[in-house]
Amino acid sequence: MSTHTSDGQVQREAAGLERGTLAAREIAVLSVAYFGPAAALSSLPAFVLFVAGPGAWLSFLVAFAAMLCVAYAVVGFARRYVVSGSLYSYVGQVLGAFGAFVTGYGMLIGYGLLGVVVLTGVGTFLGSFLLSIGVGSGIDVWVQAPIYVVVVVAAGWFTSRGAEASAKVTLLLQVVTLPALLLVVVATVLDTGLQLGSQLSLEGSTFSGLTSGVAIAVTGMIGFEASTALAAESREPRKATPRIVYAIVIVLGLLYVLMAFAQVPALLGAGEALGAGVSPIAALADAAGLGFLTEALDLLLAGSLFAALVSIFNSLTRVIATMAQDGMLPRRLGVVDAVRHTPTTAIVVLAVLAFLTPTITLAVTDKVPLELYVLFALPAAFGALLAYAMVCVASVVLRAREGRAVALALLTGVVGVAVSAWVFADSIIHPGAPPADAMPYLFAGAVVLGIAAHLLSRSRRGLR
Repeated sequence: MSTHTSDGQVQREAAGLERGTLAAREIAVLSVAYFGPAAALSSLPAFVLFVAGPGAWLSFLVAFAAMLCVAYAVVGFARRYVVSGSLYSYVGQVLGAFGAFVTGYGMLIGYGLLGVVVLTGVGTFLGSFLLSIGVGSGIDVWVQAPIYVVVVVAAGWFTSRGAEASAKVTLLLQVVTLPALLLVVVATVLDTGLQLGSQLSLEGSTFSGLTSGVAIAVTGMIGFEASTALAAESREPRKATPRIVYAIVIVLGLLYVLMAFAQVPALLGAGEALGAGVSPIAALADAAGLGFLTEALDLLLAGSLFAALVSIFNSLTRVIATMAQDGMLPRRLGVVDAVRHTPTTAIVVLAVLAFLTPTITLAVTDKVPLELYVLFALPAAFGALLAYAMVCVASVVLRAREGRAVALALLTGVVGVAVSAWVFADSIIHPGAPPADAMPYLFAGAVVLGIAAHLLSRSRRGLR
């Protein structure tokens, strides 16, 4: 078990967390909720369609294969190590403190901003609901800010109560939201059909569009390894964690492909509505004659994203606490409550930052919540994919040391690193509208500054 260290040495588990209390089903529920599946599965196909055309399904299939390669690297560690720091702890066992820091820093940026993305998503759907019932200022900062306060306080409260309490609320929200998505998708397919001929022929798609689609599709799968941060609290970590990681990637990856097939025909006919700012799920509902469900769908999808925020808080705060106890972050962030066995200081800090980031951005810019959702999603993906690239490299080193399955580790590692690098490169080759076009450069600058600060800190403490 981890203890507070003074030499920046990478530990496996944060001290104070309760060991062996979580059932596999509870961890699986939190891992599924991480994606806000109802919101993600109803929105991402439209985003990929925008660049990939009718061949969106192929972009999702390639992204699925790439994330399966990353999952192979993650599972290799999950079968060997029981940790609370997720990929940060895994990489540290092989590449040492510096590799661990780079991985953890990527996770802090990636999943910290993913929390902001999810929070603004909640605000977007609740703002849309308010607009639909006649509250014309539903997307203004003075309305959004109180929404953010309530949401982060609630998410922080559930997280502080422990992973079991968090699993219960996230399960309830998914049980309520997923049937609504299924209803809309089935009605859409019955109305428009699958039009498999045009989709499988890739007519209207280009190679560059499909590869850009892969970059977007990959972002919908980041966080599949969330269960690894809860492994130390699992009853059967070396058995349950690998199964959950693989199950999440396989089920989610295939669902994205199926949802692309099901939604693309209707979305192609709803271009005018989408261009006017109507959400993809609302456009699908209208096309299928279910427009009367739009207001309810806004509330349901907000609930789905709230469950995702609770899951993000649970996993990321454990990574933060582990890094802090290792001396990679301020020690205070490593404090774990003696009664609840949850990283309370990290929860409070994460909640405050999650609230301030979108609130200040809304206050000083002319952006609306949906624009923030898109704006922060890109650097969130960069951070997570940096961690994925690091764990792929560490996997190759681990297998080489053991002399086992080196060729497979090398193959999957190369694919994982290449796709991670492509997402970053594609954002430069096909830049978004300002200020999104600056995000890859800001991310690169943040990484360089973070690494420089880390090396300076270690140097001052006399560490290599």
